[in-house]
Amino acid sequence: MPGMGEPGSEKAVQPRFGGAYHPLGILLVAVCVGIVADRFLDWPLVLWWAAAALAWGSWFVCWRLGGVRAASLLLMGSAACCAAAWHHCRWQCFEADELGRYARLDPRPVCVEAIAASGPARMPAPQKPDPMRIIPAVDRTRVELRVTAIRDGAVWRSASGRVVLTVDGHLLGIRPGNRLRILAKLSAVPPAMNPGEPNRRLAARAGRRLSRLWAPYPDCVKVIQPGRPYDVRWWVARMRAAGDRV
Repeated sequence: MPGMGEPGSEKAVQPRFGGAYHPLGILLVAVCVGIVADRFLDWPLVLWWAAAALAWGSWFVCWRLGGVRAASLLLMGSAACCAAAWHHCRWQCFEADELGRYARLDPRPVCVEAIAASGPARMPAPQKPDPMRIIPAVDRTRVELRVTAIRDGAVWRSASGRVVLTVDGHLLGIRPGNRLRILAKLSAVPPAMNPGEPNRRLAARAGRRLSRLWAPYPDCVKVIQPGRPYDVRWWVARMRAAGDRV
């Protein structure tokens, strides 16, 4: 009889599944199913959370009773419902003071205060002139912002939301974290107007942006409070600006 330390004394444990076992791959499929389901079903948010809680509770009961297969299916169903709720929040839920609620397709002048979420990105004008353009193209600067307030007459009202500011010309001296006061024109992101045209409205909404700002001059943007130097984005933007000057 072989001893306890000999190789033949222990019974080999056979895996329950053939080949490699990738539980996170199964979870990824469940999450994708939940996102697609919310995209087409458009159920209320409370219904997704209720379904996720019900599936989670049923999973616990089945797991305690030894129903491993049913418990696994219920757990994946709960993950799918949580993913659907997350997608619903990202796509449908915005604050009551979201800046995009004031936006229309026709641009309107506004005065807003916002915090720069990124450094200025320069967009050079096309080298080849477009004969279809009446106004010649110029260099532009693009900055991502987090809106904090909008002026209503002589009163400042709270506002929120993410927006992209486009300025004609070179906008200098802007760093992430700077609080800005901006005079610009606010408009909603237009949908696709022609067959085959990219739908910029859906692309902007995927980034939780419902509107856009445009300023004709860099002087329309004023820094009213500098950002914090210990912010990593502040240093990255500073190095990028130094590289642009080289």
